[in-house]
Parts: sequence; C-alpha cells; structure tokens
Amino acid sequence: MNHSYGLPTILSGIGLSAVYAAGKATHAIPQEIIDLLGFSSLSIVSLGLDMLLFPEQAKKPKQIDLADRIKISLHNHSEFSDYSTNYSKIHVLLREAFKQLTDAEKPGVLAITDTSNDFLYRNFQKILSELPGRYALDHYSDRLAIVRDRKTGNHLYLLHAIEFHEPKGHILGIGINQQPKIYSSPTDNAKQVKEMGGIAIAAHPFAVAFGGCGKQKLDELLEKELIDAVEVHNSQCIRLVPCLIDAREYNKLAKQYASETGIPAIAASDSRHPKDIATSLFCPEQTEINFSNEEKFITSLKKAISKSRFPEKYYEMNKEGYCSWLLFLRTLIILNQFGRRFPWRKKSKGELIQVP
Repeated sequence: MNHSYGLPTILSGIGLSAVYAAGKATHAIPQEIIDLLGFSSLSIVSLGLDMLLFPEQAKKPKQIDLADRIKISLHNHSEFSDYSTNYSKIHVLLREAFKQLTDAEKPGVLAITDTSNDFLYRNFQKILSELPGRYALDHYSDRLAIVRDRKTGNHLYLLHAIEFHEPKGHILGIGINQQPKIYSSPTDNAKQVKEMGGIAIAAHPFAVAFGGCGKQKLDELLEKELIDAVEVHNSQCIRLVPCLIDAREYNKLAKQYASETGIPAIAASDSRHPKDIATSLFCPEQTEINFSNEEKFITSLKKAISKSRFPEKYYEMNKEGYCSWLLFLRTLIILNQFGRRFPWRKKSKGELIQVP
C-alpha cells in the first residue's frame, strides 16, 4: 500500500462524505444509496489515514510456485447467489475461470457455491447451450461437468456445489450428486453432504457476523466427523475499515483452530466478482489429482484436501491472497439491491426445498 496516495484518498473520502451529507439533508438520493455513501466515505477516509500513519506492515501471505500445481477454486458465487453482483454471469465466470485456472498442460477446477441453491449446476447444460459456441461440454453428470474451451483446448472441471447459507453456520458442499435440502442446522447440512459422497467444508467459521458457525458448532461438527476441512483463509476477510475493523482476524482464529485440532485446512476466494476467482486457491501437486475418470477425480481431490494440514502442508498446498480493498468496495456498490436478499429469485427458479 503506497503511503503517497494517503492524502488524495482522504480528500476523496471527504468529498464523498460531502455528497452523503447533501443527499441526507435534501432527501434527493434514495436512502439505500445514502447509507452506502456513508459507509464508503468513512472507509475511504480510514484507508487514507492507514496509508499515512501505518505504511504496510502486515506480512504478505506466503506464496508457492504454481507451475506444477492444479489450481482449484472451491468457494465462488454466480449471479444466482444473494449478495453477488450482476457481473457474475456464467459467460464471464467461465471466461475468467479458464483464464485464471487453466493452461494447455493441465485443467483447472472450479466450484460455484451459490447461496442455498444449486440452480446453476442443475441447469448448466441449458445455460451453456444458450451461450455463443466457444465452450463445449465434454462430460456432464450429477456431480461433475467438464467444459472445454474450443479456442484453446483447455479444460475446466466444474463441480456440483452449494453454500448452505444459513444463519447458524455456512457449510460448503462440494461434489454433491443431487439437489440438496436446505436445513437450518449446519450439522444437518454437513451430514447431508457426507451422505451424498461430497466434501463438507466449514466456510469462514470464525466470521460469525457473516455466517460463520463459531467454535462451539465447529467442535460439534468435528466431533461427529461431519466436515472434511475448515476454510482458514477467506479472501473477503479484509481490513474492512482500516484502523477500525480488520476481518483478517477471523482467518487467524481459523488457522489457530486448525493448528490445535489437526483438521485439514484450505484457502478460498469466496469470490463475488469473477476477477477474484483465483485470489486464493487450493493447489495440490499435479500428480495428486487423478483426472482419468469422475470417481477417481473426486476421490483424489478428497485425499489431497485431507493432506492439507496447518501449518506445514497447508502452506505447501494453498495460495493465499486478499480481495483488493477497491474491488471489494466496487463489488459492494454494485451488489444487486445493495445486498438485499431476493425471495423472488428463489421462488422463480424453484430450486429450494426448505426444511425447518
């Protein structure tokens, strides 16, 4: 973070706060935008102060050489997620996933974990057929789709996945084989994933304010052997309001928990914007993932995740990064209806079976 930008950033925040004050006084701007302007102006001024007073002191996340690694992004959102952006349409997601995860020598792996629905995956054949003919579907089953870029010949493995986005705790279900029911309990959701032969991961577990399950529920999930891994690095857990709110602490707590318990640990982007797909990745060696058939692929992926123990193996098998503050703010600004949930979306798609 360059401290020379500190003063211009502060002035930008002050200018934005002036617009906020004028809008609040005249009622010329919708209340939702006024609220967003207030948060944004405070954040921008805080960021500027942070640049001036605290030139970047935090250590950059450890990185690994990705040359012989499979790039696997296990936590991402499309336009069918609540709190996602209109940019996250499938053609943009595919373009960015092929660009960021694949190359001519090896495929990439992507899981789109939309909030409490798997609409995109279940309708993927139809959605892909309606796109321009750049992408071919080489394989499609209940658990896995293999997409080929006709222009480059690269392959992308798309896993049937979901994020159970329930207030008591968010659980990722990766490689599931049918449309899941949505339970209010993370225990029931994780159990269902395991019964489907999928991979159950506790998402941002210590970010309780953002749907993390918390230590008590995490202990229960671990005791009952219902989770395969814990997400210990979430790219969206950034310094939300510099000098005031630092969500990176949630990642530190998750790492401490993984270190103490020995539960496998992964890094994930939790992308709301396609540019963020590869910000954080699970990156096992190429020899650890068997692409010869679907069953061997899922089995080898589970096995590779089970090896990712914190700290030694974790840092050998994961790439960490943070969503840039400006992209985070940009995404926040363009959220559909500023982050409101959409009951009509769920109803119109007919994808949910809600269980009390």
